[in-house]
Amino acid sequence: AKGEDVTEKGRPCLVVDGRGKKAFKKWRNTTLHPTYITKATKASELLAVSLKKLGISDNPEDYFLVEVVSSNGDERELLASEFPYFIRWEGYGPLKLYLRSRTVEAGRGYLMIGNGQLDLTSIDSVTVQVTNSTMADEVVKTALIKFELEDADPELYCLVEVSQIVKEGVKERPLNGREFPWQQMKDLRKDSLRSGYHQRYYLRHKEGHETVVYLWNLPKEALEDKDKCVGFLKKLIEEAPQQMLPDVIMYDRMSVGPLFPSMGGAIVHFPTYDLAMKITAALEVSHAKVIVLPTIHPEMVAEDQEPLLVFVNRKSGGNQGKELLTAFKRHLNPHQVFDLLSGGPIPGLYAFRKLPSFRILIGGGDGTFGWVLGALEEVRGHLLCRDVPSGLLPLGTGNDLARVLKWGGGYTGEKIMQVLLSLEDADAVELDRWEVIFSDTNGKKSTLFMNNYFGLGLDAAIALGFHNAREENPEKFNSRFHNKGVYLQLGLQKMISRSTVDLQESVHVYVDEEKVDLPDVKGFIFLNIQSWGSGADLWGTGSDPNYKPASFSDGLMEVAGLSGVMQMGQVQSGIRRGVRIAQGAKFKVDILAEGVPVQVDGEAWLCPMGTFHLKLLPSKANMLQKGGEKHFARKPSRDDFRNISLSKQLSSPEALLGGGLSSRRRTRNSIPDEEDDGQ
Repeated sequence: AKGEDVTEKGRPCLVVDGRGKKAFKKWRNTTLHPTYITKATKASELLAVSLKKLGISDNPEDYFLVEVVSSNGDERELLASEFPYFIRWEGYGPLKLYLRSRTVEAGRGYLMIGNGQLDLTSIDSVTVQVTNSTMADEVVKTALIKFELEDADPELYCLVEVSQIVKEGVKERPLNGREFPWQQMKDLRKDSLRSGYHQRYYLRHKEGHETVVYLWNLPKEALEDKDKCVGFLKKLIEEAPQQMLPDVIMYDRMSVGPLFPSMGGAIVHFPTYDLAMKITAALEVSHAKVIVLPTIHPEMVAEDQEPLLVFVNRKSGGNQGKELLTAFKRHLNPHQVFDLLSGGPIPGLYAFRKLPSFRILIGGGDGTFGWVLGALEEVRGHLLCRDVPSGLLPLGTGNDLARVLKWGGGYTGEKIMQVLLSLEDADAVELDRWEVIFSDTNGKKSTLFMNNYFGLGLDAAIALGFHNAREENPEKFNSRFHNKGVYLQLGLQKMISRSTVDLQESVHVYVDEEKVDLPDVKGFIFLNIQSWGSGADLWGTGSDPNYKPASFSDGLMEVAGLSGVMQMGQVQSGIRRGVRIAQGAKFKVDILAEGVPVQVDGEAWLCPMGTFHLKLLPSKANMLQKGGEKHFARKPSRDDFRNISLSKQLSSPEALLGGGLSSRRRTRNSIPDEEDDGQ
């Protein structure tokens, strides 16, 4: 086919979960990457691989693959023994096949109903048989009986639907009593078998318990103080359709705070779940960004447990971020996995605030790592666990912080359980963090936080060129190899043009309050870690009586210079080091000209005249440094998984979104066998 790239791996094939043009256009939300098939690959083998990618652990015999054989959408089912490699494909690009279910039209089935923090019962979950005509209020009545709450008033309870949405994470919705959950489940499975498989239900009291909501993407003026935030929320609520709101809104029952101005968000506490759902639905209609946080019960976490909080930037590493979000949610409880592009780090950190001990895994590039560590610093005062250790999963281009902490230069497709085991075996280390304060000539101040390095001149100009190129064509920057190629191209352009700022005339540097005589360099970098520019050692390892050995936890930074693009290339090739300029604990940089290129941890801009002050933060970041390869020499045990996963600690997903591998099959919604009695 046109655009098809058959390689030594085989023929690429995309297995799409869904129907019609919508599924065709959004195949990246399904299998994400092509599966390469050979002439000997059977349809049954391709089906098994595709189900695993989608996180569906049902019996493969309930599913099959089809090809579209006409412009009208007519489909042909592939035989299990058929060889898809030989299918003729008239479309553009890789061969596209579609996943189908044999049970999607079943007229009856079973819903697993979880315990949504119900009082007076210790039963985790029950199974309710349903048909196309079974309404939600009937499910509630049956579930109450099975939860041994026969005397409870069904009017006081509701059935809550929990869905996993690719871009929004886990979403909850209370069902109206007249809705038909089984029919809705079937309709969802027609659009996406994966979404239907991961949909869950639980029973909850309408009043329930306190519910916490995070509102984000709020304007700065709404976050100046709590009164202004409440006023802004009132305005949004009043703009919503009145039929969506409670008859009387008692704003004094809503508790606003804490506020996170630098993150653009605020926490709101509601006394009941029912009130929270009504208000958040109204806010969403008014185009507010809202996330309902899971409630984690610390008393249900064993003292020796350290649950894992996972953050992933889904845009990092091309499609790797999306793939990893799906994989982590499959292996862990989805409520402990957060997409950073849906609200940032605050929702996850605040949800874990009452746990005495937990760990963090951050999937992304250096910018993502800095984002999460900065948020952790801001929310630290609200956490019971003040020193949270953080591990890194490198998905960016440079990944310099991940390199010095031995997590490698980039994720290369390791199995998720091996990634989780490597966290179990990691060592705790401390990382210096620095506050970068800039004051312009008018006295206006701005503050950034630095983990890796602060650069001026040549390397900052190249980083700025890369940023501008990525902003113009973001779709092209989907692989680490391509990104490094762009950096190389920009470096060559700088070498040919020789257009750099005269730093000796434009910049004055003070280290420990003494002015430094700058050598003739085109750029210089303040180094907090011993990795720069995708793994290069700019400072070098050789001993020097004038300087202490470089370390990322000694309260000092090293200042190194680059004489030009040629030396930059030699440093990155490992055959030279940079020019050693200074080492110290306190830094000031005067910018004496307009438009000096500056970068902090890879984020670059043209700086106006003013002054930078670099100050060591009083608290160090508690990081996890990868140990040896001992986790590859052993298989994961049940204790390993128990230590990192939340299974029954949440008010919303406890028995139905259980994190344990053993609970995955037990809790899914299912189609019964004809002889099944439904018990």
